[in-house]
Amino acid sequence: MDTIFSLSPSPPPFSAAIHTGNHHSTTVFSSLRKSSSSSPEKIPLPYTPKFTKKPLKHLLNSTAPPSLSNKLWLSKKLSPPPPPTPPPTPPPFLAKNEEMQKRVENKEKGRIFVGNLPLWIKEEEVAEFFRQFGAIKNVILIKGNSGNEKNMGFGFLKYEGPIAEKAAMKAVEFDGVEFHGRVLTVKLDDGRRLKEKIEERNMWHEAMEGSGRDFKKVLETQPENWQAVVWAFERIKKPSRKEFGLMVNYYARRSDMHRARETFEKMCARGIEPTSHVYTKLVHLY
Repeated sequence: MDTIFSLSPSPPPFSAAIHTGNHHSTTVFSSLRKSSSSSPEKIPLPYTPKFTKKPLKHLLNSTAPPSLSNKLWLSKKLSPPPPPTPPPTPPPFLAKNEEMQKRVENKEKGRIFVGNLPLWIKEEEVAEFFRQFGAIKNVILIKGNSGNEKNMGFGFLKYEGPIAEKAAMKAVEFDGVEFHGRVLTVKLDDGRRLKEKIEERNMWHEAMEGSGRDFKKVLETQPENWQAVVWAFERIKKPSRKEFGLMVNYYARRSDMHRARETFEKMCARGIEPTSHVYTKLVHLY
């Protein structure tokens, strides 16, 4: 294809601008016109479809991918429920008491403890002595660590049969009886005594906790009533380190150095080591 440029046959327009003090003329030529010669007609070619490199791409991804919110909603639906919250841990003394009560429940009835036995005694002789109360299942004598045949002077005896518990109750009546020159100690080992001790200990801990709570309550609500504070503190049978420290701090705030030192000395006499905070409060009073 050839391109021919030609000048316009009409004369270019003339424009003159006269300014003050200046006389000039400006001639503007029109743009060149582009003329093209006639080109031969194009012969249409047969249509050929275009094939892409990945023809299945549009088929597989025909639907739009799910949005992020849908994915999050689906993950919430499929995620497992949160685990249940664990129960609160009981105080250490309650956990120990529960363990001891389980041991008590596992103990067999009809069992007795025999103490202050001769060190040379044999199981057969102990069984023969206590067989008068009922049939004996076994006798266990605790041996020493020296490896000899001597025992530690105590053991356990277990009755059997339907009257095992009654036989053990009768055998306890032999507590204090002389046996081969020794005064025997015979007690039940079915857990009753241990259970009584556990109940007493629980009552003691409950009383201690109750008196400790009362002392803290009076200390927070009636700090100006020093008699009520002292009375609540004296109700505690065995004050802890924290309660002693609270009392020393109370006297220190009242500038009562004598009672603060007296409380401090009581704490040390009970074998309770004071904290650095208690030391500091006591030193600042002097």
